[in-house]
Amino acid sequence: MSKIICEVCGTAYPEASTQCPICGCVRPADAQSVPSSTAEEAPVRTYQHVKGGRFSKSNVRKRTSGAQSSSHTKPVHDNSAARTSSSHNNKKKSNGNMGLVITIFVLLLAIIAVVVYIMFKFFIPTSTKPEVTDPIVIEEMPDLPEETPGEIFCQELSLDAYELSLENAGDYVYLTAMPTPFDTTEEIIFESADNDIVMAESDGRITAVRDGETFVTVTCGIVSAQCKVTVGAPKFVFALDYQDITLNAVGETLTIYSGEIPTDEIMWATDDASIAMIQDGVVTAVGSGTTTVYGDYNGEFLSCVVRCEFPEATEATEDIMEETSPEAEDPTEAPATQPTSGKYKAPYELKNLIGPNNKEVSLYIGDSFTLALVDSEGTHIEGVTWTVEDGSCCTVSDGTVKAVRSGNCVIVATFEGETYKCKIIVW
Repeated sequence: MSKIICEVCGTAYPEASTQCPICGCVRPADAQSVPSSTAEEAPVRTYQHVKGGRFSKSNVRKRTSGAQSSSHTKPVHDNSAARTSSSHNNKKKSNGNMGLVITIFVLLLAIIAVVVYIMFKFFIPTSTKPEVTDPIVIEEMPDLPEETPGEIFCQELSLDAYELSLENAGDYVYLTAMPTPFDTTEEIIFESADNDIVMAESDGRITAVRDGETFVTVTCGIVSAQCKVTVGAPKFVFALDYQDITLNAVGETLTIYSGEIPTDEIMWATDDASIAMIQDGVVTAVGSGTTTVYGDYNGEFLSCVVRCEFPEATEATEDIMEETSPEAEDPTEAPATQPTSGKYKAPYELKNLIGPNNKEVSLYIGDSFTLALVDSEGTHIEGVTWTVEDGSCCTVSDGTVKAVRSGNCVIVATFEGETYKCKIIVW
């Protein structure tokens, strides 16, 4: 029986076989058969598979595939393609298994590293000293006393008002303090700096005692707040809007006061009613010339120069004087017609030699001033009789009036049967 000797591994195999049973190499189409005796005498060739070597599976497949192509036999070609496809599938499967193994190996390494880090971090003590950094400057806060169970200390304190005003003695108002935290267990204390002005009670009631100004301090623990308290009627500033004005026509008017003080509480006067009149802070031009008008509020005198620059007064001027003159409305004013005298020139009027007002004067006990009766040229009239009517709050001697007690009265100057009066108010 003839045999075929594999030209790859030298193995002799029966002629009926299409490939070597040892290396799997396909028999070439032109392979020559040899007698069995000759094949047995041939030396047995051995080989060892080496990856990538001549006898590796991939190289053997390549050679087998080439042999099949050259043989142009269909059976041989089909077997080689099947064998090649199987080899590729085995290779893909092998590569997939290798990737899975590598992935599992990497995960195991990561788990081991995490476990080692945790052991060193939390279970193995370290002697490394902490890094020293620059000290942080913190604003000093007041030391709070040590708390005991159930105690809540006050940290902040605010008031519902930081300024209060009370007009009269006996008036009161409540001052509310709001601590933080609101449920503090520390007591809130109200204290007045001057008990002669206001009294402060534990419930926050602030009571006026007399006029003045002081502070109420509210304390809660180590924090405190203050409220300014003023007792007395509001203080108004008395000031005129003008100090020098000019009026250019008879009957022209100008308001020289627009402050907060009611005008009926201010006493108004003029040096010369034939030039300008003033009532409730309104100046009215009467005749040509220059004069001064005054305002008196609680002893504070202010003045304004009035310049009337127009022709001499006419009959219309006299009508204006009668309508605007406060003397016409004052029942204590002297009559419009004055008696005549060879020595003095009428009309006569009562003049305050110290202040601007000659119709009504306010004084304090112990104060004094002088009145005089003068004629139209300003000459002081002698032989005037001075008396006090409607009260005894002051005395009068030769025109000098002195306040002795609180109350109201009227000073009367009598000359040639006519009387001239000035009302006095003593505080």
